[in-house]
Amino acid sequence: DVYEMFKQQTEKKGLRFTISADEKARNAVIQTDTERLKQALVNIVSNALKYTFHGEISLKQKLDEKYIELVIEDTGVGMTVQQQKRLFDKFYRAQEEETKDVSGTGLGLWIAKQLIEHMNGTISVESIKGTGSTFTVRVPRQ
Repeated sequence: DVYEMFKQQTEKKGLRFTISADEKARNAVIQTDTERLKQALVNIVSNALKYTFHGEISLKQKLDEKYIELVIEDTGVGMTVQQQKRLFDKFYRAQEEETKDVSGTGLGLWIAKQLIEHMNGTISVESIKGTGSTFTVRVPRQ
């Protein structure tokens, strides 16, 4: 659903958007609040779309015995270590010259974190300034 929701927007922006799942994840049935998980992913992918001006965004799904892992990677502007530390704070936006025209309230990732933690999951980010970001969401399967 999330892929279909953003596919046209990414194409319009000239970005490549891919989705993949390992074999176990492709056929798995998980028990979680799918609407809240979808809302969190929409917020993360929306940010990736806002801050990626060229290249690609990917959504990868993996599964292990206890968790479903969703990895959202982009080739966007990336962040400094200091920005990453505050990224999930309410109303925080990493403002710089190249992103000054990007709209938003700074609530999307905060909301995503709240939703994911409510499902007993975790969200983390790794980023390199000028290279892109990788968000990893892990939610218990049951």
